[in-house]
This record gives sequence, C-alpha cells and structure tokens, in this order.
Amino acid sequence: MGIEMIATEKRHVPEEQTCVPSQAILRSATGDIQAAISRCAYTPVKRLTCGVQGRVLIVCGRLPSFFLKQIAIELVRPHQSVEIQCEFAIEVD
Repeated sequence: MGIEMIATEKRHVPEEQTCVPSQAILRSATGDIQAAISRCAYTPVKRLTCGVQGRVLIVCGRLPSFFLKQIAIELVRPHQSVEIQCEFAIEVD
C-alpha cells in the first residue's frame, strides 16, 4: 500500500491556477522524511520508502492505509511551506 502526497507551495493564488512546489522544497522534505524514518524503531515504519516523482512526494510502505496516511502527514508537517493532499495508491499482490 502507498500514499501519494501531492505537495504544493502555500501562497495565495486565484482558484483557477495551481501552484506546484519547487524541486528544492521536495528534495528537502524527502531528505528529512528519510532521516525520520531511519530513526524509528518500529520495523514496518523503517521499511517505508519515499521519493519524488515529478512534482509528487510519494511515501510507500506495507502498513494499513490509515496509519500510512498519518505517518506521511506527521513526517511532512515540519515543512510549513508545503501543503499536503493525500491520495491512496493501493498495490494489489
């Protein structure tokens, strides 16, 4: 199971426009998330992966969707310039 986190820079723009994050913001968020994951003692969380695909920050792992979503939100919370929208990407074995 995985969650795709679509990150956008927080700024006021007309509703018809969409804003996308800079690659620098996404790289910074990804590095911080990977560091936080590596410090966790719970094995399923240690096995989470994250990366950037285009303008999407993706966190994936084998955890129930609810827990994965909560972890993803908490890990990105320190990045105040990043707004998160979560969408589920479920892998079927």
